[in-house]
Amino acid sequence: MWDIRTVVELMRLEGEEKPYYEYGHRLEIANTLTEKEGTQYKYRRYPLVALRLDIPEKLINGLQQVSLNVAFITFTDENYKASQRYEKVLVPILYPMVEKFFVCLKKSGIFTWEGHQQYPPCDPIDRPYWGIPDTEGNIKNIFQDPIDAIELIDLKLNKRPKC
Repeated sequence: MWDIRTVVELMRLEGEEKPYYEYGHRLEIANTLTEKEGTQYKYRRYPLVALRLDIPEKLINGLQQVSLNVAFITFTDENYKASQRYEKVLVPILYPMVEKFFVCLKKSGIFTWEGHQQYPPCDPIDRPYWGIPDTEGNIKNIFQDPIDAIELIDLKLNKRPKC
């Protein structure tokens, strides 16, 4: 979907099976991960690159322009405090994963973005112990598993349409 799979495959070419890739609405992705739980793929869920649908597209000057929402997700220990999440998960696992994604996004040759920026415009959000928010913390996990994540909101990319 929107060739993000190609970028994730480039990330894997460095000798690992990971990260895994899913796309869909958040509930669909959560259900897919839950379905894998009792199968041979139960360990093939994290780390995960997830592309959230729906994706509005514009066709301007022969380019498809999109604003994507991509999340980088990994399993975490639900007992960690915020400082431990940064020390043990976000900084050593998720930050390098996002960096590698940007490098492979550029390397793919599929996408362009405005300006001469090293990275495309987006709004990254650290999501330690990502869940459904309430005023005093999360009231429910986003997925069945406890997860930490980094979400790239409004990732602006261009691509030539396939004819």
